[in-house]
This record gives sequence, C-alpha cells and structure tokens, in this order.
Amino acid sequence: MHTAPRNIDSLFDISKLPTLPQSLIELIDACNDRDVDLQTVSDIVGRDVSISARILQLANSAFLGSRTSYTDTEQAVIYLGIDTVRNLAISVSVHEAFQAFSAPAGMSLARFWHHSLLTAVLAKSLAEMVDYPHPAEAYLAGLLHDLGKLLLGQAFGQEYHDLTGDGMIDPTSLESLEKTRLGISHSEAGGLLVGRWNLHIPIATAIERHHRDEITEPQANSLTALLFLANSLSMSPLPDFSHLGELANRMRIAPQSLASCLEAAEETVSAIAKGMGIAIERPQAAHCEDAPTDHGRTELADKIRVLSRLHGVLDNLVRAETPDRVLRVIEESLHILFNIDKCLIFIPDLDAKGFSAHGSSANLLARQAVDFGISAEDGEDLITLCPESKNGICMLTQSADEGQKSPGEKLFSLFAGSVLLAIALPVEDWRGFLVTSLEAEQRNHMDDCRDDLAFFARHAAARLYLDVLNKKRAEDLAGERVKVVQQVARSIAHEINNPLAIVQNYLSILGKRLAGQPEIQKQLRNIGEEMARIGSISCQLDDLSGPPVPHATRPVDLNALVRQSLDLFEHSLFTQQEISSQLDADPRIPPIASNPEALRQILTNLLKNAGEAVAPGGTIWLRTDYIQRCTQAGTDSVRIRIEDNGPGIAPELAETLFGAGVSSKGKGHLGLGLAIVRKLVTELGGSINCSSPKQGGTCFTINLVTKNS
Repeated sequence: MHTAPRNIDSLFDISKLPTLPQSLIELIDACNDRDVDLQTVSDIVGRDVSISARILQLANSAFLGSRTSYTDTEQAVIYLGIDTVRNLAISVSVHEAFQAFSAPAGMSLARFWHHSLLTAVLAKSLAEMVDYPHPAEAYLAGLLHDLGKLLLGQAFGQEYHDLTGDGMIDPTSLESLEKTRLGISHSEAGGLLVGRWNLHIPIATAIERHHRDEITEPQANSLTALLFLANSLSMSPLPDFSHLGELANRMRIAPQSLASCLEAAEETVSAIAKGMGIAIERPQAAHCEDAPTDHGRTELADKIRVLSRLHGVLDNLVRAETPDRVLRVIEESLHILFNIDKCLIFIPDLDAKGFSAHGSSANLLARQAVDFGISAEDGEDLITLCPESKNGICMLTQSADEGQKSPGEKLFSLFAGSVLLAIALPVEDWRGFLVTSLEAEQRNHMDDCRDDLAFFARHAAARLYLDVLNKKRAEDLAGERVKVVQQVARSIAHEINNPLAIVQNYLSILGKRLAGQPEIQKQLRNIGEEMARIGSISCQLDDLSGPPVPHATRPVDLNALVRQSLDLFEHSLFTQQEISSQLDADPRIPPIASNPEALRQILTNLLKNAGEAVAPGGTIWLRTDYIQRCTQAGTDSVRIRIEDNGPGIAPELAETLFGAGVSSKGKGHLGLGLAIVRKLVTELGGSINCSSPKQGGTCFTINLVTKNS
C-alpha cells in the first residue's frame, strides 16, 4: 500500500530521541582538541562509571595482551590512546542509550550490534588504507550508520514490522520502501539523530548516504565512499567480492586485500564486544574459498593483536607536543608494552663528535647522566652491531676480560647491570640508539618481543628525528634573523656616528666660549659623557654576536653608580609615569674593579625597560648584594636585582628574550636593548637571567664575579 510521504519533523517525538551523556559530549570535544592532555581525558572518563569501567576492562583484556594490570583510568588512557578511548566511550554510550529500544521484527539485536561494530572496524581500516585524515570519524560513522532502523522500529512499531517482514529484504529495496510508506528512510533517521548529537557534519552526511554507490574519482576517499564500501563488505550472509573489487579499485584499494581485511575485522569485533560487554551474534555464512586458512587466521589474529597493543602508544607519540613529552611517551610505552623500567636514548651531537644521553624530566637515570656521553666511535660500533642482529636489536654482555672492552663499556656501570639491550633508531641518514638493562628473567622474553620492539623503535626514531629537524630549522632561522638584525644595527650605528661627531664638535666650541662659567662647564661635561656613551652604544650595535671586547677597568663604587643611574630616571621617566622606586644597597660592597660605562649602560637599559613596562602608579625595586666565597676560588661576587610589578614576560618570548630582534614592545622596536645588555654583562665576566616572581612582574638578576679593587 502506497502512502503519501509524511512531514519528517512530525515523525518523532524529539524528547524521546536518545541523548548522549554530558560526560561523553565533553570527552568528544576534548579529544577533538589537538592540544588536549591525557590528564584532562582521564578526568572526564573517570566521571562516568560505565565508560571508565569498560575502558579499564578493555585495557586489561587478553585481546590487547597487556603485561600490566591497570587500576586507574589515567594508565588505561595512556595505554589505549585518545582515539581508542573516544571510540570506546561512544560505543558504550550508544549501546546503553539504545538498550531500552526494541529491535524491529525480524532483526536480532545481537546481529545488529555485530554488523554495526564490524562496519565501524572495517571503515576505520579502509580509512587508514587510503590515508583518510580522520580514521576515528570513519569508525563512528560505521558504528552509528544503522541506528535509524531502531528509531523507525520504535516510532512506527507494527507498521515497520509489516514493512521489513523477515528482515532479509535487500537494503536498497528497504530504503525505497521506507521512503515510500513512512516518508523517511533509516539512513535519514540516523543522520537526523547524529545531527542532534552535534557530531561532525561529514558523519551525518555519510550515514544519510551509506546505501548510495557514489564512489566517483573526485570522491573516492570521502567518508561516504568509505562507509558505503565498509557497509557492503560487512553484509551477510556473504559479501559479493567481485562487485566489491570494482569499488575497491575505484578507491585505490587492492581488491585481494578485502577478504583478509574482513577476517581481521571479525577478530577485532569479537574482542571489542567482549571488552564492552555487548552481546553480538555473527551471521552464518557459506564457506568462502578466498578466506584465509585456519593457520592464516591465527597468524592474522596475532598480527592484529600486536598492532592493537601498539596503536594507543603510537597515537600518543604522534600527539606529543614537546621534546620532553616525546621522551616521556617513549619511556612510558617501553614500561607498558615491554616491562622496561630504565632506559636512555642517545642522540648524535650536532657537531658529530659523539652521542649525548637523553631522557624525560621524570627519568631518574637521565638526571644522573646529565653530562654522560658516548664517543662517536663507540656509538657507531653500537649502531653497527644492532643491524647485524635481528631487527636492529642486540644484547651486550659485559666482558670479564679487561683487555676485551665492548662498545660503550661505561654504560654497564651507569645501568649497574651485566646485560644491556641496544636498539637502533635509524631514520634516513640520522642514527641514534636506545639502551636499557635486562634482568635475567627478561632475556628470553625479549627474544619473543623483537618484532614488536623493532616496530615501536622505527616510529620512535621518526618522532625523535622530527624534533631534531625542528631544532635545526629553528637554529638556522635564528642565525638568519641575527644576520638581518646585525645588518640593521650596523646601519643604525653608522647613522648615529655622523650627527654625534657634529654635536661633539659643537660641545667643544661651547666649552671654549663659556670657559668662565663653572656651572655650565659641569653640565657640558655631563652632556659630553652621555654623548661618549652613545658612541659606545653604537660600537656595540656594530657587532651584537662578536667575541667579548676587553674593557678598561678602574675602581668603581657600585652603590654610588646604581644611585646615580636611578636618580636620572626618578627625575624624568619615573616622575612622568608616577612610578615609585626603592633602592636597597648592600653597604658591605667594597670598590670593585670594573668598567663604569658598561655598568651604567646595563642599568640604564634595564631601568628604562622596567619604567616602560609598569603601569602608572607601579613600583620598581633595585637591590645590590655582596656575596663572599664565590664558587670560583679567590673571588667574591656582587649581585644586582631590578624587579618591577608590571605584566611580566610573555611565555613565548621567555626562551629567546636576550636574542637580537626579540621585543614585546610592538612596531618600531628592533629588540636590541637586552641583546646589548647580555653582551656587556658577558664581557664583564658575569651572567644575567630573567624570572617572573610569584606575585607577578619581571626580575632581572645580574651576577658579576669580580676581584676587589
């Protein structure tokens, strides 16, 4: 019987449509954020009892082959990876949201969930084959693609039962019948629900069109095409591999890989369903000659188990944003996957003279090995040994013969072990290696894990090499930047010197004409000293990165010089800006041998920066300290601190603050002031650093190691 199409908006009671739990919505949003950290994901998961329980169950399942028992969600999230956690959470929530729904007549819920999970796993696998950028979206589209059937069965009851009959109707015919008699198809109903859940638009579009063969050349790798092929491949009782082979060809997928892909997905679905507590039933299928043999299935299942075990940690490795986080993920992964607790990563030095030890900030062994290195010769010997062994991995045994030293002999004392495992980390022409110690009971186990270790090592090496390239690129850019700034600085110095010489000549003429006026003569001398200092500054501009220039030294009353420098600003910039200042001078400081012009220039630049940084009504503190018995034998030191309560230094400028061309003052500032300050402090044999106190603001600390005058 033909009935007129109905208004889609009137088909469902919106209030009765299933909703996703709030914690799941937060989790989806968090996982879609590229900068999300694992602790945030773990906190969200921990707030939902059902989701956290399922995630712990899957992380501890035999399917993933975990060698560690996980008792908290943070460990499980690290182990599984963000994409797996998101997909698992949505799978659990969707299943629970539809538990109260009755299956349409002729449909088994156990078979329904089997088909949905199988389509999800297949869609993700196919997405990875064609390098689709978001495999997690493909998984979700596959999982949700047939939910419209449950919605229609709930909304139309007996009418939908009469329409579907025994449930064996052809999918294309079913779509047409649903549209004709109900006014909406299950594909459209599913898309409507996904849209209400605010999932990504491509997922809703793919669900609405998952029965349409629209795989054309420009759209071959679209989510709709992937879902159509995955759904067709998961159809029972047996897929039409001849027809699917044509679709696969259009998507640049080898047709012969479809059968093995299906078998692998079946294994994965069984394990996931068991981990989530979802009852599934696999439809009976006729024997397929193209299917793998029992031996092939076992081998394939083993491969899938290995890949599943490694997927989570590789996902975290890709997402790691900082070099320290990369090292931390590698260390955590070695512990989780292979029960390796101590390791060091050796990366070739930029000068190619050796290999330096690296580890994360949480690696206790790395802290002990801060200055530890391996010579270029020993490192090359280790790297050569590894490829000669199976899969780039070799075991090193400490030689009892003092005359027979193995490569990297001092590693044994560092690790306090008699057997070491060395793993090559080769990427193109770059070569590093990883070293860990083995206990006696671990040796045989490592032989069984060689393939897994080699697989992980290749990905770890690629990620480490990426950081090396980024560091080198940053250094090259910084070098180019300094060259450009130097050219500008030299040009400025040249332009300064011409009018400076003219002004100095006029001062000389004025001095002669006003010889009988002592007060004016004093002021002219002060102006002359400042002009001479400007000339000194222009010389500094001429070469910001050159070697230190020897300064003529003489006895300097540091406290008096600091007082004079502060007076200049208290009667000018500080008064104009209503800035208050406080000086705390250590009276124990004796006259020191230094260069007063350089010190005055340092103080002037820093006080000017502080005065420009603070808001009207702000405060600047200046303090001097005398420090005896400095670590350098036979010397004392003085410390100068200039602190303000301004906005502080932006985090993105903190590491390059003293570099030429770095400025937070905006347009018109070349960022040369602090570069000059550091150069002058270095030439005086001292050091300078910048910090942000807890109460806010900025503090510059200058340490000068100097002999008393």
